[in-house]
Amino acid sequence: MTPALLVSDVHLSPSCGLQASAALSRLIAAHPGVDVHLVGDIFDLSQTPAGQRPAETLGRTIAAHPEWLSQSRKHLKSGGRLCLVPGNHDADLSDAETAAVLYAALEPPDDRQLSVAPWFHRHGSVHIEHGHVYDPDCAPNHPLSPANVRSEGLGTALVRRFLAPSESLEFAHAHELTPRSGLWLALKKWGLRTPVHVLWYFWTAAGLCVESLNAEPVRDAAWTAGTAAMPAHAARTGLSLDVLQALIATVPRPTHHGFKDTFLRLYFDRVLAGASAGLGTSLLVASASAPALLAPAAAMALPGFGYLYASGARSKRHESGPVAALENAAVRIRELTACSLVVFGHSHVAAEQPGYVNLGSFSFGRGQRPYLVLDEAGRGEIQRLPC
Repeated sequence: MTPALLVSDVHLSPSCGLQASAALSRLIAAHPGVDVHLVGDIFDLSQTPAGQRPAETLGRTIAAHPEWLSQSRKHLKSGGRLCLVPGNHDADLSDAETAAVLYAALEPPDDRQLSVAPWFHRHGSVHIEHGHVYDPDCAPNHPLSPANVRSEGLGTALVRRFLAPSESLEFAHAHELTPRSGLWLALKKWGLRTPVHVLWYFWTAAGLCVESLNAEPVRDAAWTAGTAAMPAHAARTGLSLDVLQALIATVPRPTHHGFKDTFLRLYFDRVLAGASAGLGTSLLVASASAPALLAPAAAMALPGFGYLYASGARSKRHESGPVAALENAAVRIRELTACSLVVFGHSHVAAEQPGYVNLGSFSFGRGQRPYLVLDEAGRGEIQRLPC
């Protein structure tokens, strides 16, 4: 097995990630001759403005990171290989037009040296994928379905429609935000303009809830396209079609496929409960001079406060959700495919367990940039660069 360098979640865009791309360039230069695997969310193509094509965003992104471009070209010209495994933020890399921009920019001497591997890649006995298909909030319609802005993972849709246009991408990388912590972060960022942005968010969120009721034809078409791509993916990875179908069976239902799941994940239940509690409290105060308001005040305030208390007493709705989901998925993948190691990214939380590694985020690693180097036997451990 060829030694390999693996990095995930660099999140390069036309305006962000210059330090991360420079660090990645130095890391590639320090490991000549190895296979370089970029394991998803290398580019933030979900920031593509409305009416523009992801290929245009990729072109601007690559141009904004000349050191990475130069070092990647040098790596390929020296005979090295570079494989990109798309994640939820750069799923458009699997699109032929977008991939063509990548190939034209990197100029591989042999096209076989540069590859885009949809869903997952197998490096010998090592299974490599981004991991977002096992996170319901970011999962696509099918692991091999083409990217489609009309029906995509909930988290990616929020980035595309609200976080990127409002220049508030820090919310996308702030893990396990609750409504309270999210509001506090919004107040610190926007101050007196917070109500405008909060309304913008809820308008977007309400639209996503409505779309979850009417997107079945798009989802069905995506599933059909993904299923049709399964035989080619089986041949590419060396796994049987039966194994791929067994893996598909372990993938959770995406949040955006159901109205209730979307409604709850966007915390509309807590918002309504908070509104009920607030209005009920106001009526309760007013009942001091208007006793007739006491009954409706209690009918609104008590259920509202009760729901908020019950939801707060339970574990956080999203606490460690992707982290635990990916750990469990790694166990199933090893059982089904007999691989020696599963490597994910996506959660931004680096982890190492027997048979499983999560690369964390190369850009958002809390003062460190984690990466993995595999030896000829497929053994390796997470190493870190200081930010």
